[in-house]
Amino acid sequence: MTVHCSKCGMVLYPDKNWAQANRLKRDYICRDCRRKRRWEHRSAEAKVKSLAKLESWRDNPNNLEKRRKGARKRYWKKRDDLLVKSRMYYSDPINKQRHIERNRARRQKIKIEVLSHYGGMPPKCANPFGLHLTKDPFLNDIRSLSLDHINGNGNQQRKQLGADSIYVWLIKNNFPEGYQVLCMNCQWIKRVKNNEFGNLHQTFDGKQP
Repeated sequence: MTVHCSKCGMVLYPDKNWAQANRLKRDYICRDCRRKRRWEHRSAEAKVKSLAKLESWRDNPNNLEKRRKGARKRYWKKRDDLLVKSRMYYSDPINKQRHIERNRARRQKIKIEVLSHYGGMPPKCANPFGLHLTKDPFLNDIRSLSLDHINGNGNQQRKQLGADSIYVWLIKNNFPEGYQVLCMNCQWIKRVKNNEFGNLHQTFDGKQP
């Protein structure tokens, strides 16, 4: 008979995620939920000491590889249960929609951070062709703004990094030069005027392969 955790619903396996002490007491709870329950019953002072000790250990750069190794070990140990739990979670339309909205908000936040660096705050189109008036609503409408490679060849970088990963790459590399904020109208005019469609065989740093 399959036994499930009374807290999270994960399948319980003896000597894997269901401790012997809990089995003897017929306490249907997995190891992770048991740790959470024990943490909730600890005093505030004990929690502060434990968190301070954990932060001190994490801040030590010598422990980074240990953390990665431990994370990989824990993942492969619980992989089957995690996949089952993930399928159960995303089978619910409410949880699936919540996940989509969370990712959409995260991507929008990253995009605004990058565009604010290259286009000012609030971000606005660089208007290189003088198309926009001062009070043009499309000048700083975030829905029509995008990142532009000044020297072209952005298609190669998108192929290497992915469309969404460009913003993350710029943040990790401290916002390098060579980028600007343009609306889609200015983007297309610049592509046609500079014949950027013919530069598909160049790398995104402007050099021939």
